[in-house]
Amino acid sequence: MNLSEIKTALPHVVAAGDFDLERSKARLTKLCNLFLDHYGDGPVSLLRAPARMGVLGEHIDYVSYLPTASLTFASRERDAWMLYRKSDEPAIRCASSSAKFEPSSFSILSVPKFTDVVEAEWLDFLFAHGTPAPHWQNYIHAAVTFASGKYGEQIQNGFDFALDSNIPPGGGASSSSALVVLGGAAIRNVNGISWSSEELARDSAFAEWFIGTRGGSMDHLTICLGAAANAVLIDYATNETRLAALPDIGVDRA
Repeated sequence: MNLSEIKTALPHVVAAGDFDLERSKARLTKLCNLFLDHYGDGPVSLLRAPARMGVLGEHIDYVSYLPTASLTFASRERDAWMLYRKSDEPAIRCASSSAKFEPSSFSILSVPKFTDVVEAEWLDFLFAHGTPAPHWQNYIHAAVTFASGKYGEQIQNGFDFALDSNIPPGGGASSSSALVVLGGAAIRNVNGISWSSEELARDSAFAEWFIGTRGGSMDHLTICLGAAANAVLIDYATNETRLAALPDIGVDRA
């Protein structure tokens, strides 16, 4: 669907006192305007990445010498939205609704092509590449660079995107991991590469090492696998995940 058609239709959405719908309508209108201002009209797609909320097991997903587990859930109210479009150019163009994050771009050329053991070759690349200077686009760059190395010549097209996020930066709710997941999904989609949610989550965890950290996969698994009325139970000893139903709000606890 063309962006101009979406923008024309939005004023006719009747919220009828529904606060969540009204807020989403206003937010999508702002995102459409941002995309039009930077990239013009044409077909677009929308991705959403929720914030990660922790119940049990913070900062244990990268502790390899203990059998640990986490219980988390994906937020309904806090999330990041990416409006994006395939580009015929081998480049990514970035824009954010936040005034703190200026528009930028980067090339997808001259990235590694993995041939055997992806994790080992990715680490070799990161040691040679070094830690990039701090910039918000690094999280998208991380996802795109890892995907380019993994999929090689299958990655031909870049994408243009506009981002709106209400996940507090630096607030411990995975605002950075949300960007990595969104970038990983977008670069696969515009190049016709199929993927599963768990695969994207685990690739995103590796990809985020690009920015200089060696974190785990808790945030990415929660973002990709979270479901309504369920928590995500992540067992790091067995490398398995499953959904755990949350108590129903209507249950009488007396």
